Amino acid sequence: MMDIKNIPPEYRPIPFWSWNEKLNVEETAEQVEKMKNVGMGGFFMHARSGLQTGYMGEDWFANADVAVRKAEESGIYPWAYDENGWPSGFGNGQVNGMGLMYQQKYLRMEDKPEHEETRICQNGEHYFYYEVNPFYVDTLDRKVIAEFIDKIYRPYYERYGNRIKGFFTDEPQISRNGIPWSFVFEEEYEKRYGEDLLLHLEELFLQINDYKTTRIRFWKMVTELFSDAYVKQIYDWCQAHNLKLTGHLMGEESPYSQLVTNGACMPHYEYFHIPGMDWLGRNIRKCLTVYQLTSVAEQLGKDTVLSESFALCGHNVSMAELKGLYEWQMVRGVNLLCQHLEGYSLRGMRKRDYPPAMYFQQPWWDEYDKWIEAIARVGMILREGRKQVDVLLIHPQTTAWTMYNDSDRESLKELHFRVLDGITELERKHILFHLGDEIIMERHAQVKDGRLIIGKQSYDYVIDEFCEKLLPNTEKLLAEFQAQGGKIVSISDLAPVPVTDDADITYMERLFDGYQVYYFVNSSPMARTAKINVEGKMLDIYNGELKEFTGVHRFEPWGSLMVFEDGTANAAYEAEAENEIYPQGEFLVSEETLNTLTLDKCDYYFDGVLQEKDGYVLNICERANKLERKVHIRQEYHVQINCVPQVLYLITETPEKFVISINGVRINQAILGYFRDKSFKKLDIAEYV
Repeated sequence: MMDIKNIPPEYRPIPFWSWNEKLNVEETAEQVEKMKNVGMGGFFMHARSGLQTGYMGEDWFANADVAVRKAEESGIYPWAYDENGWPSGFGNGQVNGMGLMYQQKYLRMEDKPEHEETRICQNGEHYFYYEVNPFYVDTLDRKVIAEFIDKIYRPYYERYGNRIKGFFTDEPQISRNGIPWSFVFEEEYEKRYGEDLLLHLEELFLQINDYKTTRIRFWKMVTELFSDAYVKQIYDWCQAHNLKLTGHLMGEESPYSQLVTNGACMPHYEYFHIPGMDWLGRNIRKCLTVYQLTSVAEQLGKDTVLSESFALCGHNVSMAELKGLYEWQMVRGVNLLCQHLEGYSLRGMRKRDYPPAMYFQQPWWDEYDKWIEAIARVGMILREGRKQVDVLLIHPQTTAWTMYNDSDRESLKELHFRVLDGITELERKHILFHLGDEIIMERHAQVKDGRLIIGKQSYDYVIDEFCEKLLPNTEKLLAEFQAQGGKIVSISDLAPVPVTDDADITYMERLFDGYQVYYFVNSSPMARTAKINVEGKMLDIYNGELKEFTGVHRFEPWGSLMVFEDGTANAAYEAEAENEIYPQGEFLVSEETLNTLTLDKCDYYFDGVLQEKDGYVLNICERANKLERKVHIRQEYHVQINCVPQVLYLITETPEKFVISINGVRINQAILGYFRDKSFKKLDIAEYV
């Protein structure tokens, strides 16, 4: 059996380390040590808004030097993030700054010829032109992305070689504003289909002629161009230099969102060494993201699957909720966490950068290692095991291509929710399944001995009930599959798997030599007790100990269970009475942090004129900026304190910029250290209150 107590760094989380301030080599070294001490496996050096050091300049690389060296000393892995902000590809403005050919373009249709300078052609009764987005790049042209590689990837390799693990590429996209256009389209379409694309442009917008065929051809071309020009080109470069590529795409959630941002998500995952996804917010929302990602990874034998998680959960999210959000993903195949976000600083706007702050500023930081240990252990076990499923659900992205006309989202939305309802039914029946992408199938599928094989996975049952249109290769595969006795079924035809008696418990299997691991997650916010039809021992994910298992388990909200089926018979089950406990006596509460009161409302004045009483402080900057001139600002905070403590601090940023008075008396603004973040300065105000 694998060593489940000791977790090597490659299985541990790799957070976004947001370089969002003026960098300092001593501070950089100190922060690497902090990450090592709580059990991180590495970090992504990520330039973000607020950065005060020149991106990829001398000081930038001086800090990267220190980070890489400290990581080596600590036994963890440094990674580079490939952009200054996001989406990746523009090279901090260098690539799109090279001119029109390098800039992103959109296809537009009009009734009258009003855009002569960017006119493409007239087709039918309409005129077509391209609109330019000068702030991003044409990700469909290999020459453009070759420049991106040269300007960003190459300098890291020349400086560090294989001392860094690889690169994170973030949200590259073909468009976020309708049908894309590239100067390579006409030649590519002619080469692929032997036809003039310009004669078919109306069919991309209107339901005329053989529009479905045109749309399938166009969007398949776009998807494959994006794969080849962006993802595969970077992947091949990293492969040639013994580096790894990870990251995630834009618009992973639905057939519509991925269509307009990358054509189709699933084909691009082939060209990530560690394919990844993004998971925003606190709600378990219905989307295709995780199923698409993990299906391709398991089909193509990519054992590591990353999720950038927790952005937009807010500063007040609990560790229990974070664990639930991540385990919901892990039971569906994710096994490597990238936390969003560890801010180098929380000064000013930085504290509002898609919180929470997942870093040393948190009062729970010293306890964080226990949480890290648990989720890293589960991820390691999932990664090391093998998965085999019998059911393949064909993804209806080809059908979505036929439905998209640059404006109609409702029909695509309806398709999306029909697919999700089908997935929900499969999960409630505890039927393990994969999604099948038609381009991936074109590259890697065959039929053998009555089974449909995609890469390393093979299937007895295929579901195509959401697909109105299929690619010719898919139709050929399914015909051959049926001819060899394969079963094309609907979801309702499949019987439930009796692994547990609770439909709200989601599960995953992993196969090992000599034993099998079952992983169960309560996919609901309610505590529940379920019968688990597995024999063996249960794992304590916090310490790696195996314990007796009775076959019955009480799941906390979003709680989990991992059982090792190794031939051990279950212990006898005895129902426990649920007793309410009423604590009595006196208790001492041990404080984890100083008691704090946030001053987030005030009366504020511009040039002596009252603007708002008891106004929210985040409104002040925006309102002052709208005046487009220098403004003298006075803020008055009103606080009622019934019992003044002996120790009382005012916490403020950049106190040297302000004149501070309390009850009309100018205070001593000497700085007495910091609170939580080094930019949160402490001023002693007890004598003034």
